[in-house]
Amino acid sequence: MDKGLNKVILELHEGMIDIPFNRFQEWALHIVQKLIPFDSAMWGSGTYLPEDIHSMYLFNQPQEMLDVYVEKYQRDDFLRKAAILNAGTTINIRDLVTREEFEATEVYKDHAKRWRMEGLLCTVLTDQASGLLDFISFWRADPDNQFSDRDRQRKELLMPHLVAAWRNRKFLQVRLQLAGRSEDQGGALADKMGYLQSVEPGFIRALRRIWPHWAGSLLPQDIINLIKKAPGQIQIGSFEWDVVAAGDLYFVRARATALPTNLTKREIQLIELAISGASYAMIADKLTLSSNTVRNHLQNIYRKLNVTNRVELMRRMNGRGLNF
Repeated sequence: MDKGLNKVILELHEGMIDIPFNRFQEWALHIVQKLIPFDSAMWGSGTYLPEDIHSMYLFNQPQEMLDVYVEKYQRDDFLRKAAILNAGTTINIRDLVTREEFEATEVYKDHAKRWRMEGLLCTVLTDQASGLLDFISFWRADPDNQFSDRDRQRKELLMPHLVAAWRNRKFLQVRLQLAGRSEDQGGALADKMGYLQSVEPGFIRALRRIWPHWAGSLLPQDIINLIKKAPGQIQIGSFEWDVVAAGDLYFVRARATALPTNLTKREIQLIELAISGASYAMIADKLTLSSNTVRNHLQNIYRKLNVTNRVELMRRMNGRGLNF
């Protein structure tokens, strides 16, 4: 068991609630730095369909470094290409080329050496459903202190937690600004053209209920039209789509407006017990059923209500009575 790794993961998810939005990435990298020492870093997000970068946070590196890299070296960067090709796997520069080969490249002589990037770890995560992409690079300044395989493995394990914590922190920030408004099925942040920049799983499911063949990072045209009129809302299918401005972006959320009419009386009883916090065993005892039967019934209810667990079920039922 890697206790250090587990401690960092716990801190990340606790910090999602406590750390101010505008300090979260800096704070998160300081936390990780205790586990995987590095001197500078880059944390960005964007889309790979089409390929575009939406945001970039630089840790102990100047903006000039990024500007020069994008202009001169990004297109032919072999480390970047390897990280994208092997999305989900952390790439160590020393696993791609020898030290001598790296020092002979133009990107090292004219860029990496100047900005003290002697050791490099890079990880890319992609989401096929939304077309979104997140990436984080760590750099060390001492050529004699290269990243180890353990460093690489730890970063690879941490990457999904870093991305999830940052995504959830962004949505928490928006929801704090919208405090007092009703719960929703899921939300997304998009730019003024309708390209996704961050998205919750429930929002993807809602989209595909209405637009079954939707894929990629560009929202359906009906939602794009709504963004252009923001703030506003529109009823499409069984969902109300709501858009509000959130700084330079737009927060789009889907709210189910009606419950399915094909819920049975037994399913209604199960829902009432489930959202009250009753365990499988308690529900089974109350309704004289086996625990396996209760699980099967709840899975069927989840499918009907387009949710995946009890937390989402409680959100779905928020403010809605079951007396029908």
